[in-house]
Amino acid sequence: MDLKAGGEILPAFLILFCKTNIIFNHFCFVTEGNKGYTMEEKSNLKMVAGLLDSDGRVVRYPSKLKKRVYATLYLAEKFQTGRTYTELEVNACIRQWIAFEDYVLVRRDLVDYGCLIRTPDCKIYRRADDLPGIEQII
Repeated sequence: MDLKAGGEILPAFLILFCKTNIIFNHFCFVTEGNKGYTMEEKSNLKMVAGLLDSDGRVVRYPSKLKKRVYATLYLAEKFQTGRTYTELEVNACIRQWIAFEDYVLVRRDLVDYGCLIRTPDCKIYRRADDLPGIEQII
């Protein structure tokens, strides 16, 4: 299966994303009708791809802020809009998409970056209707 963007064949990591139906709205990644990528978009896609295993799970949580925010936004996409989650459900969703143990740190970043909104008693969570962009977080 040949996948092309702007006349060039996509790198292997993008083909992996297409095959697993992972779509990154924040990285301007679409599988059809693509007009190509800017250098910044290619760089961002490479950055995220370097954090994922072949199943699309984040293998390590970066310490550098920009990479960490991209990883967090990627994980935020795994939550459904319009649905409420208990803390246990949030933890389970995060654990499903990470290959390391510190799901609590990820949950905290999801809330701190405005991707998940929780009640004051921390019992109910929901995904923000519009996820923040990288420029709103950094």
